[in-house]
Amino acid sequence: MPVWLAEGFADYVGLRVADVPVSVAAKLAVRDARANGVPRSLPTAQAFAGSRGDVEIAYEQAWLAVRTLVRQFGAPAVLRFYHRVVTEPQNLRRVVRSELGVGLDEVTSLWRAELRRLADA
Repeated sequence: MPVWLAEGFADYVGLRVADVPVSVAAKLAVRDARANGVPRSLPTAQAFAGSRGDVEIAYEQAWLAVRTLVRQFGAPAVLRFYHRVVTEPQNLRRVVRSELGVGLDEVTSLWRAELRRLADA
């Protein structure tokens, strides 16, 4: 399973229960996007093994990716998607398409657009 999905989903569940606002939950990711531009791709496994500041940014980016998916496709669809990826991690691209009806590139585009929107605000 991609680390961004595993960690983003876990953070989404935790932050949703705590009702943490986006301005707090994605503060470093937004600050980084303003300073360095919106990343071209979702955080890689290596991003979660970087220096302390980089790791925090990766976690926030991952959370924001899952939050974006929930807002776009609904929590039930994202939960189904997550469970399918747990059982079929080697088929990520196929599972994204079958559960969300879009490709992984569109998932990335949706996330990038949301991060750009927050950075521009």
